[in-house]
Amino acid sequence: MKLLPFLSFILLFSYSNTFCQEIEKITLVKEYNESDFYPNIEGYFDGRIPVIKLGSLDGIQTKSGLKISSFEISFITGRDYESFQIKSNHIPDTIFTKIIRSSLDQRIFFTNIEAYDELNTRHILKSMSLIPFKDED
Repeated sequence: MKLLPFLSFILLFSYSNTFCQEIEKITLVKEYNESDFYPNIEGYFDGRIPVIKLGSLDGIQTKSGLKISSFEISFITGRDYESFQIKSNHIPDTIFTKIIRSSLDQRIFFTNIEAYDELNTRHILKSMSLIPFKDED
């Protein structure tokens, strides 16, 4: 006899679930600002940057997740103006060494920054201008 109330509860619970509304799936879509597409190195887009951050292994990135495939870097070394076309997203060690030796506190230009999105669509991003300095801290 004590089993009857328990069985009635089970039946009532199973019927009530059949009449419940289905849960809707919600998909969040991030809205990007224009600045999310700006290239940056460790968050630096323009102005002074500690030279150690300039050599970051993460290289040039965007907040929107575009994959940088190439860029051009130009800077002054003493009396010469040097320019290199790089086929990756970070500064190679040989060029980074040149910057440390002779281009501290001099403006470095990053131009023709080419990136691809998840659909493999090509984008040319805004240029960057950074001034590496030796961080004494």
